[in-house]
Amino acid sequence: MTRAATAVKQARPLWETVTEAFATEHTYGDAVPHKWFYQHFGLERPGSNMNYEEGQKIQLKHLMLMNQLRELLLVRHSMMLLPRSGFGYEVVKPSRQTVYAEAEALDKVNKALSKGRMKLTFVAKDQLTPEEQTENYDALCRLSLLEHMHTRVKKDRRVSYKT
Repeated sequence: MTRAATAVKQARPLWETVTEAFATEHTYGDAVPHKWFYQHFGLERPGSNMNYEEGQKIQLKHLMLMNQLRELLLVRHSMMLLPRSGFGYEVVKPSRQTVYAEAEALDKVNKALSKGRMKLTFVAKDQLTPEEQTENYDALCRLSLLEHMHTRVKKDRRVSYKT
């Protein structure tokens, strides 16, 4: 390999290099332990042998790199990673990816709608002008419509990605 090619290769972000290594070494259905990711990111696993701040810095860097890796794996290789508590990640088989992706999206929409309802409901309405009260009421009505649509979709699908 020439020096120029080596320099270009080294200039690639770490998550790109790890993404390509992952796609080469793993396939759909594989379960990959956290250890693999820490090793390939060149990070020490946080443990009792380090102080709290050090551990937090490593975990933050790991999280950032994992987010980049997960997105790149999905876009470049159509590989979706699903977290497996206490172990690592699983590469979702294409036959299950639609179900997991839809369920995850519906779950996030549900949480966003709940937060929105709380914020619109708990307003100091006695301090609003009549126009502002109308605006708040209209916003609650629009959100209610979205919640109704969301509930219909959930009932139609009855999916869960936490299997």
